[in-house]
Amino acid sequence: MNLRYNLSLVVRLGVLIAIFPLVVLSKSWTNTQGRSFSGELISFSSEEAKIRSYNDGLVHKVKLKNLSKEDKLYLVNLLKAENLKSREFDRAKIPTFDQSDFKGGSSSCSPASMMSFIVWWSSHYPEFHRGGNYEQNVKKIQRSLVNYTNSSGGGSSFMDLVNALEEYFTKYVKGYSFYYDIIFSPDLDQMKLHSFGSNAVILSTEWYEKSGGKFKSTALHATSLLGFSDDKFYFNTWGKQYGLEINEIPKLGLAFLKNTYAHWALENKRPFLQIKDDSYSKVFGDICFVNSILVVTPLKFN
Repeated sequence: MNLRYNLSLVVRLGVLIAIFPLVVLSKSWTNTQGRSFSGELISFSSEEAKIRSYNDGLVHKVKLKNLSKEDKLYLVNLLKAENLKSREFDRAKIPTFDQSDFKGGSSSCSPASMMSFIVWWSSHYPEFHRGGNYEQNVKKIQRSLVNYTNSSGGGSSFMDLVNALEEYFTKYVKGYSFYYDIIFSPDLDQMKLHSFGSNAVILSTEWYEKSGGKFKSTALHATSLLGFSDDKFYFNTWGKQYGLEINEIPKLGLAFLKNTYAHWALENKRPFLQIKDDSYSKVFGDICFVNSILVVTPLKFN
């Protein structure tokens, strides 16, 4: 009788774990008032954490300033552990994909850039590999990722991509969450700081074309940043790798960019970068600027 009961209990527990994996993966979170709840970390930034509550199954946004010191330290340590573990990763091996191969065509540059890193992560962490050989793994990642983004509806913003990654990680990458940061008007030091280890770094670039004595915005494009070497920075896009020179624009003398993003950056004393090499910058206009970067770091939490 006891044996039959014990076997039945084991079976029931197995079913519960299969249906409700959050029971295993959840963590107790406490706010500064001492109130606690159990939940699975989905993602976090410098401002907030998104946690799926075990009680109601909903994702709750929690300001980091409202979390206990212990929980904030837990998040910091997750990031430190990943940075330490991945510091020797070879970023030259990050693959490149052509967004024209995606469902959304030319507007799929953001998911195509992100896919470069997910495929690269899958070569280091088995949880990211979707099965089969290399080509099959790539196709599965591509098919799933593009379904979660707005690539077919005029392009994906960085927040669209973050939201897509939250769904993708939740469904396909068990035991992992991620850290992200969106940096506007990045300077060279910021770009170099983040382009190491397993960090996914995606550039948002914007082209301007001279017309009637003024410059107007003509196109936006996302690319995946590999890193820096010999005064050049390397990134992947359109299925190719580019190694280009860059220069930081002086903080004055840009009146010709009035009513553009570059002029706004100048007025607000924000640093910004201009891509210098004509082989890339003249694709859609006369000059091309780096507007912002998205940094995503995978985090193993169980």
